[in-house]
Amino acid sequence: SRNADKQIAKAIKPKSRDVPAKYEKARKLRTGRAALIVTEGDSAQNVATVGVGVVGRDDYGIFPIRGKLINTLNASKKQLIANQEVRNLISILNLDTERTYTAADKLDYNHLIILSDQDPDGSHIRGLLILFIHTLFPSVLEAFPNFVRVFATPLVRASHGSQTWSFFNDLDFREWRAARVAAKLPLGMIKYYKGLGALSNAFAKTLFADMDKHVVTLMFRGTPCSES
Repeated sequence: SRNADKQIAKAIKPKSRDVPAKYEKARKLRTGRAALIVTEGDSAQNVATVGVGVVGRDDYGIFPIRGKLINTLNASKKQLIANQEVRNLISILNLDTERTYTAADKLDYNHLIILSDQDPDGSHIRGLLILFIHTLFPSVLEAFPNFVRVFATPLVRASHGSQTWSFFNDLDFREWRAARVAAKLPLGMIKYYKGLGALSNAFAKTLFADMDKHVVTLMFRGTPCSES
């Protein structure tokens, strides 16, 4: 009901002093360019912090979530009110669950960039963050279809001589390896990245320096699932 929605909005909108200490705020908000990088824990936050040092802090905020975000689609009002990570994200993004957003609105952050591991747990976290926006702020996706983005990092890298190959899923790597073996070509050095914590600072800087090639925009189109 409308009254229930108002109760949720009021209860899960934290005061500014409740914003967590690990949140690194972008220097410039409401510019149309600002992006909040939401990371999978502290190790991924370190990758983002090092990387943002390359591209500059003006347009990028960083916030590490703890564990897996609650499934906002199936959560009860009581669960939403009690969940600290939901409260933190809403406070940082400065969004209002009661408001219907339009393209004319100025948002603190015009993009949410998800930086998580390339393993199944990381995929689950990406899905929960997308669901968080879709469930609580569907009008944001309608007004800003490119709001949600994903920072893709390699799962495996192979290098031989001056050549380097990056693979973002295990299937692509296995197909490449099979083709190299069949052609009797050397595999070279192979590095698996079990998690973002395995990335060196130098490699993090390289990824962010080439950010346009690694950030994938998830475009929202059509009617929200809840209305179809």
